Amino acid sequence: MITCLHHYNGCGYAFTQGERVPFERSGGAADPLRNSVAIRGNVVAVRSAIVIVTGVFGVLLAASGLVWTLQGIGVLGGSPMSNTTTWSIIGPITVVVGLVIAYRAWRARRRRG
Repeated sequence: MITCLHHYNGCGYAFTQGERVPFERSGGAADPLRNSVAIRGNVVAVRSAIVIVTGVFGVLLAASGLVWTLQGIGVLGGSPMSNTTTWSIIGPITVVVGLVIAYRAWRARRRRG
């Protein structure tokens, strides 16, 4: 068994036949393998939260695009955006972009389980 020598104080791993296995260090040091599992769990939780936030952003973007479209074609009045060709073009494009973002987030969430 050879201990890791590439760190100044060692990294808490022993190498046996090309495998990395944790070993007990004197002084009650924390188990590096256990710490890496905890960090990995936090990364998964953060990625899951990012996917949810991205999906909500996509839905809100699509809803905003729908409102802009309805204002642009004159269905929703009372705004300087009403009956304006610019917003009747920008609105549907925004709806499509928002739906694509929401769909991709939904697909990413389904793949992760």
